[in-house]
Amino acid sequence: MLAWKSLSLLGLVSMSEESTKATMWESTNCCVCLTNEPRQFLHSIEMLSQPRVEYRLAKCTECGHVYLNPRPDLSSIGFFYPSDYGPHQEVPQGCVQAKTTNSNQSKNALFEGLNLVRWLGRLDGLRRLHRWLLDSKSTVIPVLDIANPRALEIGCGAGRFLDLLREAGWETHGIEPADIPAERCRYRGLRVTTGSIENVAVPKNFFNAVFAWMVLEHVHEPRTTLQKIAESLCIDGRLLISVPNFGCWEPKIFGRYWYGFQLVHLNYFTIGELDRMLRAEGMCIEKVFFQTSVRNLIGSLGLFVRERLRLRVLGDWLVQCAADMSMWSQLAFSPLAKILSWLGQSGRITIQARKMAT
Repeated sequence: MLAWKSLSLLGLVSMSEESTKATMWESTNCCVCLTNEPRQFLHSIEMLSQPRVEYRLAKCTECGHVYLNPRPDLSSIGFFYPSDYGPHQEVPQGCVQAKTTNSNQSKNALFEGLNLVRWLGRLDGLRRLHRWLLDSKSTVIPVLDIANPRALEIGCGAGRFLDLLREAGWETHGIEPADIPAERCRYRGLRVTTGSIENVAVPKNFFNAVFAWMVLEHVHEPRTTLQKIAESLCIDGRLLISVPNFGCWEPKIFGRYWYGFQLVHLNYFTIGELDRMLRAEGMCIEKVFFQTSVRNLIGSLGLFVRERLRLRVLGDWLVQCAADMSMWSQLAFSPLAKILSWLGQSGRITIQARKMAT
């Protein structure tokens, strides 16, 4: 393990921020094949939050997995989550619910605020079109033929998805590492434990489904996380996760300006790598949803324009649009997002896996 000062001497980090001087960095192995034969893949700097710390990505010479190495250790990673981190807010940013819920969650936001034409929202065809255009598959609730199914969400934030599950008839449980959003959940009557999946006790063979939206890339030990999830699932239970799609065209085109490259992202997964890790824990992939979302694309354009072309105002505006896309923006970019999804080249993926009988 390396102290902050030692890394500074190696030229890996900036010492400009007092709050992060106590950060401890550690070397790690590839989480996919568990080997320790990395080569340097990318040297970059955190562009989305302060401090603008330099970091290095390694690529495993054995299996090709890309990961942050060295990385902030478990006690230090919290320094790099901004205070306005989206999932920790009362209304999480950028959460578009999938149609798979089969509930009436999708309201006529398309016509909200337009009183003269709000009646058009009552037309069934327009409602279906609206739902289809905004259905990003960023979150999916599986249809299970079980009475009162039990669900666990890892990294539940302020509890928006748990609310949807509860309204759909699920018995809900959550794990959230940040104190404030976890307390907000408990205040609203949700069963949420503060901590990380690595150190929270979970019952075995208990849950019918486990959800982890944009979580696996953040955890220090993905293998341990998947192992504990597998142990907590009933036979034929479902795991649903979403991650940035490192196997798409975006990181190849944008390079260091890819919106998915963030210091808090410790691993960058492809579908093949996830399949390998899931099978090692007794789970198999059932479905892969290429999300109909252009957030990563817009954010990458913003970083390129701001950092490379030095057009700060335009770049900041694009980055903000990616972080908090309005409904109208989602509708405008929906055709492009649908095409990229159809081609299997969207920047984010949702995976549904099933626990197999041993």
